[in-house]
Amino acid sequence: MLTDVGPMKMISLVIIAILLFGPDRLPELIQNVAGFLRGARELSDRAKREIGAELGVSAEEFRRALDPGEGLRDAAADAPRRAAARGAPAEGVAPARDGRPRFDPDAT
Repeated sequence: MLTDVGPMKMISLVIIAILLFGPDRLPELIQNVAGFLRGARELSDRAKREIGAELGVSAEEFRRALDPGEGLRDAAADAPRRAAARGAPAEGVAPARDGRPRFDPDAT
């Protein structure tokens, strides 16, 4: 969530928070924000569990099923096996009907 916040940004945020809220109210504010984040995380985890229970899959399996890149990775991994099964050359390029390659391998 805050992966791009470096040390200088963090120090700046702390100084701004102290100036805005004062050192007396800052601990209470931090407790309130931490409680809100804890509640939001619990709500998110509960929703994931309920969706997984309804669908019969885990949240990770559901995320992978919705990831469009997952199918592309699977297809790319299976391409050499499928090419070998249909008798294509080792590099995966099926020759044209006259037996010549479909493109000039030296030009690419």
